[in-house]
Amino acid sequence: MSRQITKHFNEDELRCKCGCGKMEFSDKAVEKLEYLREYFGAPIRINSGYRCPLYNDRISKTGLAGPHTVTEDDNITVDISISGIEAHNLLYALDYGVFSGIGIKQTGAHSGRFIHLDCLTNGSRPWVWSY
Repeated sequence: MSRQITKHFNEDELRCKCGCGKMEFSDKAVEKLEYLREYFGAPIRINSGYRCPLYNDRISKTGLAGPHTVTEDDNITVDISISGIEAHNLLYALDYGVFSGIGIKQTGAHSGRFIHLDCLTNGSRPWVWSY
């Protein structure tokens, strides 16, 4: 059974999708996501949360050390499945400055659209990019 971490998120939503079972975000980091969810006022569907380095290397150009693998105490890295007006509303809710990395993919089929969020402090941050 999955442990409920916050009012709206449980461990299974944030676990690595490869089947290894890892979810290495701290409760403190997940609270940032909960804060966004509360302000946004609507469900947030996590497409990808924590990724173990091997899984990230397999599916992402960022390789073994991509943002989804970082376990800094304050970092939470997620890809949220969202499109259209809901994506616009989520971006509006991000005005808090909690997330330092925002990646936006809003082209192609709606089922493949998402917004990437992270709280990384290394490298070029704050930053916004498109896929």
